[in-house]
Amino acid sequence: MGEHQAPFQIAILLYPGVTALDAVGPWEVLSRMPHTETRFVGQEVGPVTTEGGALLLGVTHTIAETPSPDLVLVPGGSTMPGQMVDDEVLGWLRKAPKPRHGPFRSAPAR
Repeated sequence: MGEHQAPFQIAILLYPGVTALDAVGPWEVLSRMPHTETRFVGQEVGPVTTEGGALLLGVTHTIAETPSPDLVLVPGGSTMPGQMVDDEVLGWLRKAPKPRHGPFRSAPAR
């Protein structure tokens, strides 16, 4: 890639009740890719309580600040069905790039 091109942007969606390993495991790998920007995104910047309530993860950018990432990862979690009926989140996901070889899951369906 040329040095003037924007980095490949990856958005990992965080929401209350997300399974921490489903978000952090892929982040550990993806954040090390060269010329890549990996963001934790959500409806509001700040801490999000993970499944089980004992661990916090941080949203670094809102979904509005991340309008067209190159890759979107939606980790599993105990409250995922509720997130999937939220109009703002659904609208953002609908605008996300369509996978050429997926979709993929980081964990078994619950």
